[in-house]
Amino acid sequence: MGKVVFIGDDHGKDGSIKSNYQRFKSINGKIGNNYVVLLEINYDGKPEESGSIDGILDDVTTHKKGGSLDKDFLRKKIKPGKCFGFDSDGGETSPDRHNKQYKNILTLAKKFLVNGFDVIVVIGAGHLEPDPLRTGANYWTPHHEKLDGALKSHKVYCYSTDINGNEINWDDA
Repeated sequence: MGKVVFIGDDHGKDGSIKSNYQRFKSINGKIGNNYVVLLEINYDGKPEESGSIDGILDDVTTHKKGGSLDKDFLRKKIKPGKCFGFDSDGGETSPDRHNKQYKNILTLAKKFLVNGFDVIVVIGAGHLEPDPLRTGANYWTPHHEKLDGALKSHKVYCYSTDINGNEINWDDA
């Protein structure tokens, strides 16, 4: 039975992807060798070519980050042909974009889980909390909670940090 692990990316803090993954690993053990990585880049349903990974990592990890901790970490984790984008057009906090991301993540997760892969999803941390804009109401359903409802026979985890710096350590148990 494969698993899906959501790793939150604080776009303004270098090392957030690495530290959130390490927290998952310290609690649950490491992911095996049979996994794919889904990144917050435009979805086209095809694996990213190994030659384009560095350019992709520049896009994913340099939003407002000053270092290379996350880029170096992801470079070690990503295997050629095992990296896919899931993002869609829309504003940063657009519910429409959020919902399209979810549909792409669900499509890819189902495809790989049925073939025995684990799935690591690296995504902006705001998509992993219900009220990223601090409106006082649930703005949207976090991706990991929605996916857990759709994938009953697979484990779903989420390791991130919310906008206030509080750790999110979640599993579907």
